[in-house]
Amino acid sequence: MRKGTLYARKIKKLCARLKKGRSVPQQGDPVDPVEQLLLGILHRGTALSRAERALARIRSAMVDLNELRVSTPSELVLLLGSGFPHATEKAKAIVTVLNQVFGRYHDLTLHALKTKGKRDARRYLERLDGADPAAVAGVMLFSLEGHAVPVDEVMLRVLREDELVDPKADVKEVQGFLERNVSAAKAYEMTTLLRRYSEDRMKRLGASSSAARGAGKRARPAKKTGTGSKARPRAASRTAKKGTRRAKARPTAKSSRAKRPSAKRKASPARGSKRRAAGGKRKASAGRRRTAPTKRRTAAPKRSSKKRSRAKSR
Repeated sequence: MRKGTLYARKIKKLCARLKKGRSVPQQGDPVDPVEQLLLGILHRGTALSRAERALARIRSAMVDLNELRVSTPSELVLLLGSGFPHATEKAKAIVTVLNQVFGRYHDLTLHALKTKGKRDARRYLERLDGADPAAVAGVMLFSLEGHAVPVDEVMLRVLREDELVDPKADVKEVQGFLERNVSAAKAYEMTTLLRRYSEDRMKRLGASSSAARGAGKRARPAKKTGTGSKARPRAASRTAKKGTRRAKARPTAKSSRAKRPSAKRKASPARGSKRRAAGGKRKASAGRRRTAPTKRRTAAPKRSSKKRSRAKSR
């Protein structure tokens, strides 16, 4: 992990601070490996107390683990209850894991792992489909008393937000980092302290987020405006802004038609004056034609008798 020395120092300071004024429980008797494996699967993405209650409901509804093995995932989802995180995935994982254990040992028990070495036992658990790294580490720590630090999704999120580990590290990487920086004798203590810390932090984060949502809901009616109010809703203001931008970018046909004559008059004032002058002349000539008096035709003057005689003699 990048900056591993810095993060290890922060983790140790946090554990020392969490130990002050609090009693750290000592590790008790080992838990049944199958029970711990099922609990680890249900613990993913939720609190440990909620996972324990869900496992208790399942065991009370089933006669034994064999009935649980042959049950359908949909039946387990109903037992887990509505709103349980990743209920379908966890139900499928439980049925898959139990069938794999039964196929290997012809029994629903993992006590044979206690006779093996810790590495061989962990290698077998990691090969089980449906068993995530946190569930495997939980079996190693609480059932086989091995060197392991289970890191679930809740703990990983808190450690990332508090900058106690690399923000890009995943569950498996953080789990290996913690195991390298704590001894086998202190692994149970560190796991207990970090679980308490992460669950308390998640409760505070959940309370703050719910309070923020409630404040937002209370503030929303004030933003809604009726007739005669100055403020506008966000959606209306956004659409109005978009409309003004489009209007500025692309003028409509009417506005362009209305502006064209004024532009032409400004660009060529002489042409307009000539047209006005020509129009005035045409109007003046038309007026003169209308007002000019009409000439009457007069008869040609009659020739005198002398002029007639002269013309005849010629």
